[in-house]
Amino acid sequence: MLHLKSILYYITSNKRKILSEVVHALFLVFMAFLALAVLYFSIAYFENQRMIEEKDAMISELESRTGYQEEKLIEIEEENKLQLDTIKELKHENDELRQGNENLSLQLEQWEQKHKNQVNINKEKDSEISRLKNRIEELDKKVNFKQASKGGGASKESTQNNSSDTSSNGGGWQSFQMTHYTARCKGCIGITATGHNVKNTIYQNGMRVIAVDPNRIPLGSTVEVKRSDGTIFKAYASDTGGRIKGNIVDLLVADKSSARSKGRQQVQIRIIN
Repeated sequence: MLHLKSILYYITSNKRKILSEVVHALFLVFMAFLALAVLYFSIAYFENQRMIEEKDAMISELESRTGYQEEKLIEIEEENKLQLDTIKELKHENDELRQGNENLSLQLEQWEQKHKNQVNINKEKDSEISRLKNRIEELDKKVNFKQASKGGGASKESTQNNSSDTSSNGGGWQSFQMTHYTARCKGCIGITATGHNVKNTIYQNGMRVIAVDPNRIPLGSTVEVKRSDGTIFKAYASDTGGRIKGNIVDLLVADKSSARSKGRQQVQIRIIN
């Protein structure tokens, strides 16, 4: 640190002297550069003069050997013609190769496009197969659900011969517990599992919206819900829920107060579509 301070003090106290030395050094560098430039152009000038003299000597020698030069010129012209012919042939071959390369590039692009199209077709096929498999699984669930419902109805019929409500409606009803929920709450996104926006409605396709366990009622199903007082309404299985498991459904209502006041109800449900 002390050494650095000494250097700074020296520079400050000898500013003019240092500046003068720097200017002098720059002047010397400039003069050296100027001398090098003069030397370079001098060498170039003398080299040019030497080449001109050699050229004049060659011209004199060529003029003295006119006959020989004429023969040489004829030979050179013939060689030039041969070279031109060779160049034309090479150019023609090059054009053919370029055309062939362009054709190969075009074929390659066509093959790549065909490959991409085939890949897209395969993806579409896989997607369609996956969609059909999902649809088949949903239909199997519906069939199993209806078969189980019919079986339950038949069992009930055998034990209760005078149960006119179940037998008169086809025996497809099953008992469920129905709770109530709303999309107007903190943290609720208002979009059902099937992608329907219910922020400002409790209906979908003119039917009430219910959340279901897809293992009991497949998503997208249309069902009939019968309350304990005998009233029946249609609902669309559009949503799911973490607590909706087994024979439990959740009916969408307008607000929290409605959800709390309606509470938990015992209902009968059957799939109609």
